[in-house]
Amino acid sequence: MPPGSSAYSDKIKEYLTRLIEANKIEIIKKLTPMDDCFMRVLFKERSPICKYLLRAITGIKDLEIVMWETQSDMKALYGSHSLIFDILAQDSKGVFYNIEFQNGGSKTILDRAIYHEALLISNKALKENEEFSNLRRCITIFLMPNDIFDGKKQLYEFTLAEKNNRLYESDKVSIIFINSKNKGNKELDDLMHD
Repeated sequence: MPPGSSAYSDKIKEYLTRLIEANKIEIIKKLTPMDDCFMRVLFKERSPICKYLLRAITGIKDLEIVMWETQSDMKALYGSHSLIFDILAQDSKGVFYNIEFQNGGSKTILDRAIYHEALLISNKALKENEEFSNLRRCITIFLMPNDIFDGKKQLYEFTLAEKNNRLYESDKVSIIFINSKNKGNKELDDLMHD
């Protein structure tokens, strides 16, 4: 088969196709739910998986999901930074959840989570002309491979509280970080280490 011939070109194409397919398989083998592309496929149109995840995180055994979507576009005001939430869900009690899968972490991850929570609140917590007393609870959850706070805990939860004496604390705002490095809760251990 001389170079440049049709048969030679077909053999090269066949070889390259096999090589590309082999690389795809190796890439797929390395994927975990923490990877955006795998997460999109895993959670898209699969409410039982979303429900299981939120039940494990919240500890609410009878939690029911009434709405969820992957890659939800959260618009900010003109000139502000918009976001795409990995998973946006709402339970039967009206609580909104933003679930983010993060492969890495930096010192700005808390700032990022605060901004995610702010957009969740501004887009979902109140409908137009609704009274503030109807403010819905919003929870932003970051699932991460590492303990970015080095506190040797599996779950860190941040809420809105008065700084010194904790005279007032609101459960309407929560930011939760869960890492797979540390263990603690059996359901979370199984979820984060699979």
